[in-house]
Amino acid sequence: LPAALTVGTVYALQRLRKKEIYCISPQRVNLCGKVKLVCFDKTGTLTEDGMNMYGIVEATNQKLTDVIKDPSTLNADSPLLVAMATCHSLTLINGQVAGDPLDVKMFTSTGWTLNEPGEETSRFDKLIPATVTCPTLGGKMELGIAKQFTFASDLQRMSVLVRPVSHDDPKHMTVFVKGAPEKIIQLCQPETLPSDFHVVLEGLTQRGLRVIAVGHRTLQVAFHKIDRIERDEVECGLTFAGLIAMENTLKPETTPVITTLREAAIRTVMITGDNLLTAMSVARGCGMVALDDQIIIMKTEVLTSSPDLDHKSSEKTSLLASHTPKAFAVHYSLLDAGGVDDSRSSRRTEDCGSEKKRNQDFKARMDANFHLVIEGSSFHVVRNDFPDVYQKLLVKGTVFARMAPDQKAQLVTDLQTLGYGVCMCGDGANDCGALKAAHVGISLSEAEASVASPFTSKVPNITCVPILLQEGRAAITTSFSTFKYMALYSLVLFSSVSILYWHFSYLGDKQYLYGDMVIILGFSFVMGITGPYPQLAKRRPPGTLAGIHVLLSLIIHVSLAVSFQVAGIVYLHSRLWYEVGKFDSTASSESTVIFQFLMFQYIFLALSLSTGPPYRKPIYTNLPFMLCLAVTVPCTTYLTLAPAGWLPGLWSFMTMQPPPFFLFRLAIFEMILLYITLTYLLEAHVFHSEWWHTVLRVIRFKRTPRNRYKHVLKSIDPQWPPLDVHCTEAVQL
Repeated sequence: LPAALTVGTVYALQRLRKKEIYCISPQRVNLCGKVKLVCFDKTGTLTEDGMNMYGIVEATNQKLTDVIKDPSTLNADSPLLVAMATCHSLTLINGQVAGDPLDVKMFTSTGWTLNEPGEETSRFDKLIPATVTCPTLGGKMELGIAKQFTFASDLQRMSVLVRPVSHDDPKHMTVFVKGAPEKIIQLCQPETLPSDFHVVLEGLTQRGLRVIAVGHRTLQVAFHKIDRIERDEVECGLTFAGLIAMENTLKPETTPVITTLREAAIRTVMITGDNLLTAMSVARGCGMVALDDQIIIMKTEVLTSSPDLDHKSSEKTSLLASHTPKAFAVHYSLLDAGGVDDSRSSRRTEDCGSEKKRNQDFKARMDANFHLVIEGSSFHVVRNDFPDVYQKLLVKGTVFARMAPDQKAQLVTDLQTLGYGVCMCGDGANDCGALKAAHVGISLSEAEASVASPFTSKVPNITCVPILLQEGRAAITTSFSTFKYMALYSLVLFSSVSILYWHFSYLGDKQYLYGDMVIILGFSFVMGITGPYPQLAKRRPPGTLAGIHVLLSLIIHVSLAVSFQVAGIVYLHSRLWYEVGKFDSTASSESTVIFQFLMFQYIFLALSLSTGPPYRKPIYTNLPFMLCLAVTVPCTTYLTLAPAGWLPGLWSFMTMQPPPFFLFRLAIFEMILLYITLTYLLEAHVFHSEWWHTVLRVIRFKRTPRNRYKHVLKSIDPQWPPLDVHCTEAVQL
């Protein structure tokens, strides 16, 4: 039995290997069949791995310029251009610039030259291991990269200290910092920020562009102190330099796969470290968020209480206590299809009655299906301080942006606690925690992520996701079918032996050998070869062997098989030519009739349990199974219908005594055909029908869903979330 149950998994792994999907944890294959939610990273997973330079926006005179498509056209002393040429971690390998693909694209767009003098094994012993040269000034402008603070995912930025090689002052340094716009502006002096910064940033991110902000400052520091200087000492008091926009297009396979998953009622979620508006643009572009679905942004902030605010908040369930000095509040902002934040124009103190009216107008515009989106900073607050709101976020959240690696793993774990079967698909080192935590982790990279992930796809796109889900459903269906087959084999054999013992007879050794070695062994190993059905159905296969659906089907099958065996014995005893005790206990008419029934039941139980759609291909596509049928059905038919005068040595070898009259043998064969028909109807049209599932729910007294996420969905009030500003859910600090 254990070997037979693993056959489906073994064949699934072989098929996956042919499609360049590799597995280091075979027990996870069956878990693929129970996936209800798939989480995706964005960059390199849903979108192309590499990025193209879209353009730059330079800050001049408290304003941002229009998008400049070619950065090399800027003046050589432009802080934004110099930052693009120096603020990176690139190196030269065999004369070629190598490093992060984003940095490579950014650097090559400047037209500057990277120099690393000396041998590769000794160049980093120099005070300035790398320099960059501007081509437009004939090599006269050469900048040395004195120190790097590499990119940190928790800080979402990197920085460098740069010194002109020919500068008279040896202490003169320039700091360039690049990173997430919301992080960089916190480090910049407020007076250097352009007045139209937020408008331009939103316009770029709504196009699905990845936007990087740049800041700079001058610094006086001696060379011998550079190694001891702290990051916080240089990444502060910056002057805002501009924005860099990188274009990251969707992979052509992304949208069809997302559509396939949505049609199969499998929820899709994006977990990314990128900008929120950029992520939402990608979510709409790939179909994760339909065009007529509404997006609601969740944000948290610390509010300082005031009597006026406390009075307005008293009309809500969640109150701000008057004695609380400050509290966290959750705001909900509705975005229309164009990405306009409908609550932005209302960020002022208003009467809650007008807020409620505006809220009702929003509800009238909203589709029944809405999506919550949130950033990592707000996610942390909601998860820790708003447990009820967090439960709703887990079931309605679609885009989680600016998420740190540990937050990705936390989200996946929390989704699992609600009863979701979670699949995570990513390609970067920052996805390792989530890939390891998920029921099914799929890495699209052969680097760090593949070590933590149970599955690795050499095909760098998400087409592997539906393939794995199909194989998982086929494998779990095969495991259930094989278990039922082996259980029915034992139960039906036990019943047959009991009936024969009642009549002082038993099966011969050759009959056992024919049933076990020819029929049972052959069918139990070829049942799992049937491949997965190419389409994902909305209903998932059952997930427990001890379920009422399995036990009840076993009882019905055994009852049906025993009924026909008893009917055959009764029919035998009703014949006038039958004489009790005429033959010995082995080669008796009873043992012959039971053997004929038993062998056909073995064969056609295997056939009826090898169901095809919606989880597996039709059984006729399984050629080894059809070959077993082609061998066993004619042989068993011959043993049922052939007269005793044909091949007399065969009957003595099989210890059988064929009944003397052909009409009796034909009647037994007709009873077998009726049994085959009823068995097929049970498996094909009863046990997989909707009314049968309804009967099972009644038997199990299932009145409410078992999964917690269904209870959370059911508990959401139609008027939630409150689309206002000051009438918010809040928590005391």
